[in-house]
Amino acid sequence: WFEWLSVGEAVGRVVLQLSVPSVVGRNLLSELKAEEMTPGEVTDETEWLLVGPPRSGTRWHFDPHGVSGYNILFEGRKLWLFWSTSREQSIGWGQGWGEASMPFLPPELNKSATEWVLSVLPAWFTASNTRNSSAAVDTDYAGPMPARARFAHLRFAVQTAGDMVYVPHGLWHCVVNLSDTVAFQGQLVNLYNAAVALQTCAEYAPLFTERLQAHMQHDRLSEGSSNHSRQ
Repeated sequence: WFEWLSVGEAVGRVVLQLSVPSVVGRNLLSELKAEEMTPGEVTDETEWLLVGPPRSGTRWHFDPHGVSGYNILFEGRKLWLFWSTSREQSIGWGQGWGEASMPFLPPELNKSATEWVLSVLPAWFTASNTRNSSAAVDTDYAGPMPARARFAHLRFAVQTAGDMVYVPHGLWHCVVNLSDTVAFQGQLVNLYNAAVALQTCAEYAPLFTERLQAHMQHDRLSEGSSNHSRQ
């Protein structure tokens, strides 16, 4: 099991003592909530206190709405796996390049985080290190791709108590608790992903999009975010 305790309940007392790390910059989501400008289409749940035992976690995914995320670990150890897709491999940049075609995504996305680490990952290690690794292909998807080429997308890190992990918008990631863990997780929109969030939410969260854009224009942030998105 893996317990997600939403802010606004008893854990609100803990969260109130936390502040967004300055390294991630301004959080426009938090500013909208503080000003009571958001209709809740996107910001109903943006902060959590996470409590989980060993082998619990979250399967491969990328955060919705074009948001970025950060995770601060209070206790325990977490294994993070990251799978990057490039702009050229994506279907569209509205989700921060997270929506890519299947050959460029992690294999066996239906597996739980623990299953993936214990079964899929060792098999891929073996395939990528075979003598004829160029011939070892992913048979789950149409069109062959060498195991070594697929495996090149993978990065991983172990998070320990006191560490913060920042997950940019559109980055596929998978998390496994290596021990009992307690962590705080938040989502954010800042200068780096504001343009992506606006485009992503325009269709299904128009009121949120309108208010976020007005907030950015008020602070003269629009030009900065647009310039950064083109870099």
